[in-house]
Amino acid sequence: MTTVRKTSYFNRPDTMLGVCQAIGDDMGINPNWIRLAFAAGFFFFPWQSALAYVGLWGLSALLRKVWPDEVASTPAEIRAAQNNDSEMKLAA
Repeated sequence: MTTVRKTSYFNRPDTMLGVCQAIGDDMGINPNWIRLAFAAGFFFFPWQSALAYVGLWGLSALLRKVWPDEVASTPAEIRAAQNNDSEMKLAA
């Protein structure tokens, strides 16, 4: 089985904390939908959304520190890993 290493989004210059990107990659959905949900939340519930964002940042940072080598990154990488595994089984 191919292991896909989770990347850290917290040190990148193009993200604020990388929370939406990390959650989107872990859940296999487009991070822009999560960003849209947070934007709506910030509009209606600013303090609660800010606390949820910081809490999710801490949780995603902890999970990436504790389990850095998980077998899930993006759906495309998962499909590529599955295709590689099935090709190796066919070759054997």
